Amino acid sequence: MVVSTYEEVVQNSTVTYTVSRCADPECQKIVDKALKVEEQKRIYIKEEQVRREIIRKKLQDEKKKKTKQI
Repeated sequence: MVVSTYEEVVQNSTVTYTVSRCADPECQKIVDKALKVEEQKRIYIKEEQVRREIIRKKLQDEKKKKTKQI
């Protein structure tokens, strides 16, 4: 069952969000658990992306320092 929908402009795209609920409480528990797992995956992916970006910038800075020394 759809509870609500809303739209948000992200960069050049419009994203439509739909909030849904199951009529059956047991079904909703399963859905909530699956959504929590997906959220944790997204958080992990974002953290890894940030970590890799920091490492990449650090390596670039070190490379620049070495080329300046020569």
